[in-house]
Amino acid sequence: MNRVAIKPELLRWACERAGFDRADLEHKFPHLAEWETEATQPTLKQVEAFAKATYTPVGFLFLQAPPVEKIPIPDFRAMDNERIGHPSPDLLDTIYVCQQRQEWFRNYARSIGESPPAFVGSARVGDDVVRTAARIREELRFDLDARRQMPTWTDALRHFIEQADGLGILVMCNGVVHNNNYRHLDPQEFRGFSDKNLLSARPPVLSAARVMPARFAEARAEAEQVFGSKKAEREARDARQLFRTLESILGPRKTWRLPVLRELWSTIFAGAKRRRRSADHERSFFQLAGYCLRPGFGYPLDEWRGEQMFKVFEEGVVHHGEQPVWNEFWVMWRRASGGLNEAHQQQLWEYLKPHLARRIPVTIPSTIARPPGVQPEGLNEMVRTAASLEHLDAAEKVLLGNWILERLSSRQDVSGPWVWALARLGARVPIYGSAHKAVPVEQAAGWVSLLLETGLESVENAAFTAAQLARLTGDRSRDLDEDVRARVIDALKRASAPERWLRMVTDVVELEAAEEAQALGDTLPMGLRLH
Repeated sequence: MNRVAIKPELLRWACERAGFDRADLEHKFPHLAEWETEATQPTLKQVEAFAKATYTPVGFLFLQAPPVEKIPIPDFRAMDNERIGHPSPDLLDTIYVCQQRQEWFRNYARSIGESPPAFVGSARVGDDVVRTAARIREELRFDLDARRQMPTWTDALRHFIEQADGLGILVMCNGVVHNNNYRHLDPQEFRGFSDKNLLSARPPVLSAARVMPARFAEARAEAEQVFGSKKAEREARDARQLFRTLESILGPRKTWRLPVLRELWSTIFAGAKRRRRSADHERSFFQLAGYCLRPGFGYPLDEWRGEQMFKVFEEGVVHHGEQPVWNEFWVMWRRASGGLNEAHQQQLWEYLKPHLARRIPVTIPSTIARPPGVQPEGLNEMVRTAASLEHLDAAEKVLLGNWILERLSSRQDVSGPWVWALARLGARVPIYGSAHKAVPVEQAAGWVSLLLETGLESVENAAFTAAQLARLTGDRSRDLDEDVRARVIDALKRASAPERWLRMVTDVVELEAAEEAQALGDTLPMGLRLH
């Protein structure tokens, strides 16, 4: 086993730089104190794991002394305009990601003969501030009168971004580092930054919305024909075939990137009221809107899109006598759930809860009355949607999980969504939610025990579910006891589970793309990773 010499001051620097609690790091790396005193030396694999856990470039750990990291750009919006002395890894990584994207756009702009915007670099430090601000407002066409016409701040923000985009500015909005929902950006450290670069020197700032397929306008026109203000001559058939029509124009749906998906969503959502024209219109609307908004996050203004989308839930299903419409309705909410805020997820759950309380258990409890009103259909998709609501309190997840556990215990219909839903409800590492809302350790251990008693080989997806429930996080409040995890490892081996699944239980690892999709229960847009 190859061991490497790492200077103790570099280990301490990495710990302080990351800002993590010392006890948590020692839990993940039990020999950390020994490395710092040079009583023992880490292996190369342990160094790589330590670097990944502390968000430190692994090469830095082999330096002779801790490096002095300087912020690579000058323009910031910080609280009280204070200068940032020691940038966090989250800030630095965010800047580097933005610069990488900017570099890509420079190459693209050069390939199409784009010229840099004339206003970039036109102002000087000594220029009059008021006049310069007026020039900016004029270029953006976003003066006080324009702002007063915006009904909400989200509308104003969206308009501002659209105006900046039209001028050739790339606007990136994010609350996390890249797409890692466990690395939240701290607005107390910085609230924004800008980086101006001319095309002749470094990448121009262009918008992703400008990089559209050549026939995108044709695809948008097809969607507008179905959901536009004027009825099409063959509207029902057009609605049924819309997905296929869009693929014939844009290529296979799995190749549609996030900018294309979100622009299509905007076109389709603009015709949300016109889904009422027929059951085919409503089913097509739910299918396309959910597909284009999945997984609900990962692109600027997705939070706003989630807020707008929830109005559709409040309106309900119009053609409620059609089960295919209900199925697509619930699939849409499962796909969009990651973009819903906590209040909206709670409202969705309060609707589902009384129906699931009667339909999931094999024996309907006599104390639970039939909910009044329209009875939703599509139980399997209702369960998948409910299990995807990661902002729910742990107690609600436990309630739903125990209903599912009762059904699995009866050995009836175990091939439905039940095992997958348990994995989502009891996951030690949520996909987008907060870790503090994970179900308690003893509850997850109980669910695992039932799966092990049933036999991982006898139930589809049981092996992956067991790995998710017993996955190692390095957080003592979420990790199952070692003896439980040891039982899971033995069961996974007997079930001939992939080696990757065993590593989830023995090591702190991130999911690969295929595993992310399996945990999510859906494909991800091309190029998007959850972590």
